[in-house]
Amino acid sequence: MGAWTHKLSVELDECRYISGNLRKELRDTEIKLSTSELNNAVLAERVATGGRELRTQLLIVTVGCTLIGLAVELLKNSLPELASGVLILGIVLLVWGWLPPKKPK
Repeated sequence: MGAWTHKLSVELDECRYISGNLRKELRDTEIKLSTSELNNAVLAERVATGGRELRTQLLIVTVGCTLIGLAVELLKNSLPELASGVLILGIVLLVWGWLPPKKPK
């Protein structure tokens, strides 16, 4: 009877040890899962806003190029005062459109 209870006691200790390791592994896995879910949400938001930023940049570059072309036509039509202002605005928009957007922190 004593050997049998000793064997059961050893098996119980092994089960407790395995159970403790599994609990620790479960906690570690839960932490990794929550970190992955947070990273996934951040990346999804960046992807969603990235498309809007790109379209805005392309629109700014298009307007800048159009204004530069308009300034050239105004210079051809002998309106240098108006052409210089339109040209400067076009160049500013063109450079602004070429600059990369600010990265969120």
